[in-house]
Amino acid sequence: MLCGKYYNKKHKGFELNIKDIIAIENIKIGLNKKVIQITDKSSNEYKMTVKNPQQWIDEILLVKRNA
Repeated sequence: MLCGKYYNKKHKGFELNIKDIIAIENIKIGLNKKVIQITDKSSNEYKMTVKNPQQWIDEILLVKRNA
């Protein structure tokens, strides 16, 4: 289960099953280049600010492959 906080402040957070992830990418919002966007099977998009976006992407994809 992947848990995190939305980039959008009005949402408290989310839980997402790793098997439901269909896409993950590093995006830029304004000047912030450290945002990852995760898309699930229902086309919901989740955005998180992280320290090292590529490391997050690599780790999530690794876990997804092994799930």
